[in-house]
Amino acid sequence: MGVMSEQALRLMFSFDGEHIHLEKHAILEMKAPPPDWDLTYGRPRSVRPLTGFWIELRDAAGTPVYRRYLSDPLHQYPEAPNGEGGWTRSFVDRKAGIFSVLVPVMREARLVTIIGPPFATQATSTHSRDLATYSLDRFER
Repeated sequence: MGVMSEQALRLMFSFDGEHIHLEKHAILEMKAPPPDWDLTYGRPRSVRPLTGFWIELRDAAGTPVYRRYLSDPLHQYPEAPNGEGGWTRSFVDRKAGIFSVLVPVMREARLVTIIGPPFATQATSTHSRDLATYSLDRFER
């Protein structure tokens, strides 16, 4: 994993249907949240046993240099009581929305990728995959 800086990159995304768009960015004088340890260490890039959402910063070779969980950024899997005293998640077809993510400014990061379950599926029924990837090379760092 790379060295995190004292600056964070706020990435603002929109989504409509199955498309996620990187709308704008801002460089902030603050630290970004640390990477999630269980996503960052000990999992080769080719192994995707998890479902759910996360964000990756990748170097020029496509190797992750930062990973962090995202809490359902597309608002497709709301939690609700299951009628038996517990909670469950169910799929809701969201057509459009926005979300933002803070990631560290990292010299070696060249790509940002949003990873999650395929659109219009149950979050627990399939493995997550790349939903959108954008180049960071156009951003001033």
